[in-house]
This record gives sequence, C-alpha cells and structure tokens, in this order.
Amino acid sequence: MAGIGFELRRILSRDTLGEQFQAYFLVMAIVLGPFLCSASVLIALSTFSIGYADLDTRQIFTGAVVYVFGGSLIITGLVQVVLARFLADKIYRGDYDSIMASYFPVMLITSALLVITGAPFTLLFDISVLTKVLLVTLYVTIGCLWITVIYVDTTQGYRAIVAIFLLGSVFAFIAGMTLLKAYGLVGLLAGYTLGHTLMLLLLLH
Repeated sequence: MAGIGFELRRILSRDTLGEQFQAYFLVMAIVLGPFLCSASVLIALSTFSIGYADLDTRQIFTGAVVYVFGGSLIITGLVQVVLARFLADKIYRGDYDSIMASYFPVMLITSALLVITGAPFTLLFDISVLTKVLLVTLYVTIGCLWITVIYVDTTQGYRAIVAIFLLGSVFAFIAGMTLLKAYGLVGLLAGYTLGHTLMLLLLLH
C-alpha cells in the first residue's frame, strides 16, 4: 500500500521491542483488517440467516459474494500494482496535489473495467434482473473500495480505514438481516451492498 513503507521506516527507526510490535500490529490491521471485517460479516449473515432463508438462498448468497471478492481483486490488482508505485513516488516527492487530482480518473477507469467484466458474467446465472444489478453494484463497489483504501493510506489514515470497515460491517449485517426477512435473497444482497457502499462513501469523505 502506498505510503505505508515510509510510516513503518519511521516507527522501526527507534529499534525498540515496543516499536517493532507497533509496526507489526499496524501492518496486520491495515492488510488484514478490511478483509477480516468483510469476511466476518459474510459468515455472520450466512449463519444467522439459517432461520430466515433456505439452504439454496444462503449458498447462492455466499457463493456470489466469494466470486465478487475474487473477481474484484483480480481486476483491480492490475490497477493497484501501478497505482501503488505511482502514489509512493508522489509521496516521496511531496507532490500531494497530483495525488488528489488522480483519484477520480483512476476510479472512473476502475469502475469501467469492473462493469465490463462483471455485467456479462451475470448473464450466465438464472437469477432475477434485480439480483444481477445488485451483484454488479456490489462488484463495482468492492473494487472501488480496494482503490480508495490505497488513497486513504497516502494520508496515513490507517485507523480510519479499520474503524470504517468495522462500522460498515455492522451496518451490512443489520441491513442484511432486516431486508432478508422481507425480500429474501434480494434483501440479503441489498443489505450487504449497502454496508459496503457506506464504507466507500466514508472512505471517500
């Protein structure tokens, strides 16, 4: 992630056991925190929905979200490799204005790539149109989240990232369970998507 190397170098320069522990914890929280939050709420929704959704609904939901995460990581990975290097160079030079100016063009390119790769894929599944729209929306949202996290890293907003993912995960669980009772699979997907949309908006802010 862009910029984290500079922060870790500053922490480790003190060369004490406490600072090394802080550095390892920082890396763990940034790298694993967002993923663990999203994975945990997926597991929670799959578990607590047993009394409200049949096995097929839960399997479709879990399988679809796993494919969404996997696909978004593959597609945005192509962007992230170049972007992280670009942002790290800008941070090193202190050129922060161009960092902010590059955000929306990068997001536009990323969103286009995600829609182009995601929308045709949903045609393979025998599901409702609304469900397909929600899957593509979630796919684009998750992909944009990965890119936005890199930009927030450049401001060293590491604690904000973890806090926002925790808040969004709680919201996704509550919304998913609430909407599931009224709308079934569509409600479950809508709640999960709303939670990640909230994460994206807060990170953008």
